[in-house]
Amino acid sequence: MTHMVDTKQEIERKYEATAEEAGPSGRPDLPGLPELTGAGPVATVVSRGVATLEATYYDTPGSGCWPTPSPCATAPAAMTRAGI
Repeated sequence: MTHMVDTKQEIERKYEATAEEAGPSGRPDLPGLPELTGAGPVATVVSRGVATLEATYYDTPGSGCWPTPSPCATAPAAMTRAGI
């Protein structure tokens, strides 16, 4: 069996916003969103169903693909037991 592996480079950047940039909601990630505290009851709730996601990280200790034993190898099992 042949396994296809596709690689992507992931770059993580972190930014901080001023209170002015955050807008009235105080949420810099949602600029311009008005303050909704006290806006009233929810009119409608729509279920979008359940999404099941699965990922295998080949470069992560405990994934079963890590080349050497690691003290981090038990972290995924501990997280599973904790319901995370």
